[in-house]
Amino acid sequence: MEPRFKEIENVSPIEIRNAIIETIQMAFSITEENMISESLRLMGFGRATTKASNVILKQINYLKIKGMIKKDGDKYIIKN
Repeated sequence: MEPRFKEIENVSPIEIRNAIIETIQMAFSITEENMISESLRLMGFGRATTKASNVILKQINYLKIKGMIKKDGDKYIIKN
């Protein structure tokens, strides 16, 4: 992907949510910090900038509200 297109704003929210879910599934449970960095890595981003982290956090909150993931102590899991 060309560098000018490799910005978190150019990634659809659905793709971000799918990366978050896949990251949790691979880890079984994962801290928020690791979930952010691993989700970004899964989508091809090298590091978690503040801007990218905020975008991921917004989608984490969406998934929590929709009941797809939940926080169990300090880690996130897929909600059954």
